Amino acid sequence: MSLALDQVIIKALASHNSGDLIEAEKLYITILQHLPRHSSVNYNLGLIKTSTDEPKTALPYFKVALEENPNNEIFWVSYVQSLIKANQITRAKKYLKRAMKQGVSEENISHIREQITNAIKVRSLARSNTSSHPPDIQLAKMFACFNSGDLRASEELAISTSKQYPHHPLAWKLLGAIYQRTEDLEKGLIALKNANDIDQKDYEVHHLMASILYAGGHIELSVISYRIAISLAPNAPSIHNNLGVALQKLGNMEEAKLAYEHEISLENKGPDAFNNLGSVLKELGEYHLAETLFRQAISLRPDFPEAHNNLGTVLDITGRLNDAADCFIEAISLRDNYVSPYQNLAIVSEKQKDLEGALNCYEKVLLLAPATDFVLGAILHMKMQLGIWDDFSHHVDTLVKGVTLGKNVSSPFPLHSLIDNPKIQKISSEGYYKNRFSYKNSLPIISKYRGHEKIRIGYFSPDFKNHPVAHLAAGLFEHHDRNNFEIHAFSFDMGSVDEFTDRIKAGVDYFHQIQTLSDKQITLLSRSLEIDIAVDLVGFTAGCRPNTFAMKAAPIQVGYLGFLGTMGADYYEYIVADTTIIPEENKNHYSEKIIYLPSYQVNDSKAPSVTGSRDREYYGIPQDTFVFCCFNNLYKITPNTFDSWARILQQVDLSVLFLYSDNQTAIKNLKKEMSIRGIRPSRLIFGGLLPRPQYLARYCVTDLFLDTSPYNSGATASDALRMGLPVLTCVGDSFASRMAASILKSVGMPELITSTTEQYESLAIEMATNPDKLMAITTKLKQSLPMSQLYNTADFTYNLEKSYSIIYAKYQENDHADHVYCS
Repeated sequence: MSLALDQVIIKALASHNSGDLIEAEKLYITILQHLPRHSSVNYNLGLIKTSTDEPKTALPYFKVALEENPNNEIFWVSYVQSLIKANQITRAKKYLKRAMKQGVSEENISHIREQITNAIKVRSLARSNTSSHPPDIQLAKMFACFNSGDLRASEELAISTSKQYPHHPLAWKLLGAIYQRTEDLEKGLIALKNANDIDQKDYEVHHLMASILYAGGHIELSVISYRIAISLAPNAPSIHNNLGVALQKLGNMEEAKLAYEHEISLENKGPDAFNNLGSVLKELGEYHLAETLFRQAISLRPDFPEAHNNLGTVLDITGRLNDAADCFIEAISLRDNYVSPYQNLAIVSEKQKDLEGALNCYEKVLLLAPATDFVLGAILHMKMQLGIWDDFSHHVDTLVKGVTLGKNVSSPFPLHSLIDNPKIQKISSEGYYKNRFSYKNSLPIISKYRGHEKIRIGYFSPDFKNHPVAHLAAGLFEHHDRNNFEIHAFSFDMGSVDEFTDRIKAGVDYFHQIQTLSDKQITLLSRSLEIDIAVDLVGFTAGCRPNTFAMKAAPIQVGYLGFLGTMGADYYEYIVADTTIIPEENKNHYSEKIIYLPSYQVNDSKAPSVTGSRDREYYGIPQDTFVFCCFNNLYKITPNTFDSWARILQQVDLSVLFLYSDNQTAIKNLKKEMSIRGIRPSRLIFGGLLPRPQYLARYCVTDLFLDTSPYNSGATASDALRMGLPVLTCVGDSFASRMAASILKSVGMPELITSTTEQYESLAIEMATNPDKLMAITTKLKQSLPMSQLYNTADFTYNLEKSYSIIYAKYQENDHADHVYCS
């Protein structure tokens, strides 16, 4: 399909959604002159014909759509309904049977069957009953009861009237409204279908029917009814608003945006309209325009808690954390039991390092709404950062059971530090992406790019700055073969610039600052540049923008480095790993195909700057002690890991454990936990955040790095090994629990990989109490560093480029994605 024709389709859809049916019909007909069998265009043209002409005129279009895509359930429903409206009952019955064989849901089959039954009943009544119009006084009484709230009396009068005058739509219509209020949705639909069979031009009937379908969870069917209502009453703002809500629920953000914009264009410039449009623009990544709309809503209604909360989310995303917190606090002050701002304030508080405040907010969410999505995982993750382990095993079991049952109890990232089960982690990622990022792609399928002279690689991340991703990958961009690859970096970051940013900018061919662009604009930019392979370096971590990948920024999309696990989404073709991290028997736990490299983790071959004290006394460490250390984030330290460390300290006299934290609550809690395990709290030493050169120097005052499980060290393991410090790990089953083993193999130190807790503790004790063994291992490590794969950026880049060439060739040859082995 040509790009010009794609644009015509987009323009036609926009006209259709905005209610300009004449223009939409004209454009659809133009498209069909070139693509007469295009299923969606035929279907949409059928919808227009249904609303503006006799039902018969829609039938040919619905029929083509159905023939071209018989797997689309809505196409079956619309075609059979049009046959019923055209009074072709025999044919409708025939296609109903075909729909059943095709696998159309029992719910829709049941609705169609009812319509056929009602159509036969109405036709029979029309032959037998010649009564016409109920007396005005009867109608007045019926509606007076409804308007006064006496639904029971109104229902009795409406039922009586419908029996006396079955061909008059008002009684049926009122019954539909009554049953909508009483939430008797099935009866409401039946009544409204009877009203519609009598008068198909009453937009209120379609609007009511849409509202009932939406309330019953039939969102896609509700959208059809809303659109029919709009075609009959294009200037009714409330219908456009409700259509927008339904489309937003389905993830059709672009279409929801058009609906809300049309509502506002109809002089409905109230605060709700601005807030609704702002909410969908925020989902689309149009943050600055969304902010303007939320502020507009607040100016019209200062006591509008939803608008304050929504404004806060935009300010958070754009890095204005203090202002965001103020918005959430204002929203809470306006409505104390409003859950969302508590949850959002927790997120901001964590970013501001106020972990205690974040935990308090999450616990308030749990108190107000225990079923809130992802809050249980967030609470446990926050407790891990604070060293609060009360009833830890029970909480983890609760999360695992919830994920297994398909409940949204935790986002994927916290689970990586809590469980060592790639199967459960995959289920979690699948549920999270469907709940949070199931964006309905409004863009056409990418037409096959011609074979480029150079393969165009796009790296997407918010972390092209002083961040572990940049520490590891900066050299990668510099080593790419510019004769065969064109390298683009797309930065989501909100403006941070440091020496790593400058280095990466210099190391790529093109650096794109895209933080102010919407997700769709980013995707269109990537497509306009004809990026062949988009590499997501962030996954489900801070600053992620998965909707960009859901819309297909490139025909080939790869996950790497930033998120240690599957994305569980169908829009990533590949994930990078090695055979240590994802053994053959674990491949089915990943939704992506695996790119197997000789070693997983990229590293910078350039020696880093190391400046800082190497004096133990400077860090508060006695000179005559053996220093175990772990500079991982505290959320990676589980009670089981801590138990092992305590047993190791128990067996190694004059030893201390050096950890990373500057949170006083966490320090106090961990000292208490060590005391409970019979170890003097003074044997725990803590160090806070340092600039990278000083942080690296700190490794020089330690003797052995003790890894965490199930979430291993990653960048910290590489840093420790680079400084000549042995890293001891216990390998698990999941991606994150096999990371350190991969790193140790790539540096030629497999003897530091254990497979059980007992082996881990035993080897740690042996190395600490046998100076000769420790010296031999340390010497081997230092001798292997210059020759190891781990810090050979050129070799790593060569192997990664080899994999890129293989998957690019598959794409050009129309081969399906499959596992790739680069040895």
